[in-house]
Order: sequence, then structure tokens, then C-alpha cells
Amino acid sequence: MSTSRLGRPAQMRPSRAEREPYTDALAQAVAEGRLTDALYEERVDEVERASTFGRLDELVADTPFTPAVPERTYARLRTGRVVLTGLFVGLVAGVVTHMVVAVPAPTEAGSTAVIAEEGGEAEGGGAPAGWQGPEVATEFDSLDPLDDGAIEYALEVAQSAGLTQIEEIRLDPDSSGIEGVREDGTIYSVSLGPDTVGSMQMVDAEVDEDAIFIYPDVLDHGLDAYVEAGRDAADVGDDVEVGWVRVISGDEWYTPDSAGRSVVRIDFEDGSYGEVHGDDLTPVR
Repeated sequence: MSTSRLGRPAQMRPSRAEREPYTDALAQAVAEGRLTDALYEERVDEVERASTFGRLDELVADTPFTPAVPERTYARLRTGRVVLTGLFVGLVAGVVTHMVVAVPAPTEAGSTAVIAEEGGEAEGGGAPAGWQGPEVATEFDSLDPLDDGAIEYALEVAQSAGLTQIEEIRLDPDSSGIEGVREDGTIYSVSLGPDTVGSMQMVDAEVDEDAIFIYPDVLDHGLDAYVEAGRDAADVGDDVEVGWVRVISGDEWYTPDSAGRSVVRIDFEDGSYGEVHGDDLTPVR
């Protein structure tokens, strides 16, 4: 299976965060005079519409810039209690309770969102005129992102946060989260981080026409089973630690075998990875 400059399978569909390094590469190219303004604008539009990492690589093939792997960042919470609506309590022994805070707009790459105290507005915004945060203020318990129940827990958090469809779940010791769509069509990321669990950030005001979503009803196993199946698929021993886990739609592969199913990708710290189907643990071919 061929891989892209970001180390992802070339036929995989990129997330919004994973498109940003390619946009940055084009901006650098036009600044250096390698691209005309017109060609830059054309390619930026293509980056937004690209359905695979392979297509993104084609758009920057004549630039010397190598995109860095993007890190997901989530808004950090300030102290101050918020009103509870639609309470969900995850009872996990020995964990710390945190709060949900809605953030009105995505921040610039590398920046940190500043959340106002209760009743205020987020600074450095860019939300659509008249936008108001969703009525979500639920207390959650943090959970180890690589715990056996982490995927099931992520789905429960997503439901409590009002996400009706989920684009991806990312489980990472440094930055775990969910990205999905609310009933009004807006796209949000919901953090699962140990210090920010449940905090929300608006990603986009509307859903792309070609957006695809995971199939939560066919995620039939705990994370431990997916990790073991991923080890077998990647031929990795038990001595290699798991780096991070990503749950996405099998439709991203555009293969008859994976269409209509969820896929769980296990990335290991030695750089290898295994991809298995969410229902029967078979490897993605």
C-alpha cells in the first residue's frame, strides 16, 4: 500500500487538519515565485476538494516543501463551572472530572484558543455573524485514550455533545478527539484529552458535499482487540508500543471490501501501522 508525504495511505481521505500542511506548502511556493497567484488559487481550491492523500501529493509535486505531520490542538479550559444540560456521567475509577466549553471558531494553525469566563465570548474568533454556541455543557470523566473502552466512550461523548454523524475518532495520548456534524449542519471537534475532555471547537459552518462518516453500529470490539488485529496486520510484536489510533469510514478506501464499514487504523511507534475493519477485525487490503 503506497503512502503519502504525511505517511498516510495514498488512497485515504484526508481530514481538514491534514490538508493544512499542503495549503502551507502552496503558500510558500507562491511566496518564492514558484507559482503564479492564479495557479495558487486554483490549487488551494483543489486541496479543499481532494478526496485522497495521493491527489494532495500531486498538487505539491513541483514544490520542494515537505509537509510536516499536523498535530491536533484543542482549546484549553479555564476554571469556572458551567450549567449542566443533558448530563452524561462516565463512571471510571480514579479519573478527574472536567467541563464542556463551546468555542466559536477554529484558530490559526499553531495558535491556542482563549476561552472567556462563563457568559463571555471566545477571543480571536471568526465565527459566522449571529453564531451562538451549542447548548452543550456536560461534565465528563477523562479516560486513557488507549483504554479498551476508549472507542465506546468516544461514541458516548459524541452523542452527548450532539454530534449526529462522526467523520473520525482520534485516540492519542497527546491529543485525542472526535470530529463530526451536529444536527444544524455545523462541524465540531470535541476533545477527549485528559485536561480538555468534552471541550468543543467549531471547525466549519457547513458540511462538504463529499464528506463521509464512520459507521458506529459496526464498531463491534474493544480497542484491545483492534490493537491485536492491527499487530497481526502490520506483523508487529507485542514489544512495540501503540502510538495512536484513528477510526474512520471504510468508504475512504473506495474498495468494495471496505465500503459501508468502519476502519480502525493502529499506528505503532516504530512507524508501522495496521488497518482492520471495525466489524470483523479483518485487515484492510
